[in-house]
Amino acid sequence: MKKYKESFIKTLTQSDVNLHKSNQHELHGVSKLESLFGKILDDQKLSISASFSIVNTPPKPIHLTWYNSRSGSSRHEYRLYYDKYINDCKPGDNFFIGVTLDNLYEIIIFPDQQDKYDEWTKID
Repeated sequence: MKKYKESFIKTLTQSDVNLHKSNQHELHGVSKLESLFGKILDDQKLSISASFSIVNTPPKPIHLTWYNSRSGSSRHEYRLYYDKYINDCKPGDNFFIGVTLDNLYEIIIFPDQQDKYDEWTKID
């Protein structure tokens, strides 16, 4: 039985999670995730509640923010801002995000996986 309406996976990079490389606390290249979170107005930010877990550990509540970093421009550049738990992730970890059949957002981290995804890849 399918658990998710839609889901994506990406291998985290230095700029995604290394605080010495980036202080932004946000994931880039997330335009493919528009189908999960939807389009937003330029000056709007969408606050998202989700569950976060490292595979085979109990989930914790997490808050995400979905926004257009090029507000006022003719181009959209969506970003996904995250809170503290994702700071514990490392480059090379796989980041899975999906929306369940009950419309709940779930994030699962698969540490240091051999399968690498350079960009957000849809999981069927």
